[in-house]
Amino acid sequence: MVAAHADLRNIPGGDIDDAVRRSAQLDHYCAEIGRDPALSARIIVLQVSQKQPTQDAIGKAIDASHS
Repeated sequence: MVAAHADLRNIPGGDIDDAVRRSAQLDHYCAEIGRDPALSARIIVLQVSQKQPTQDAIGKAIDASHS
């Protein structure tokens, strides 16, 4: 459904590795139906944490989006 119709994919929780996996799945599904995966923006919700500073989480998410 997302691959065929959505312009935005929101991934809650801040698990960057999971977001990368889900994003790859969306790319795969888009390819199956012939839709450009770039037409569906992806958003991940990053939580503020004492254990992992927010800047580190943002940097990791940005790095993941370029891989």
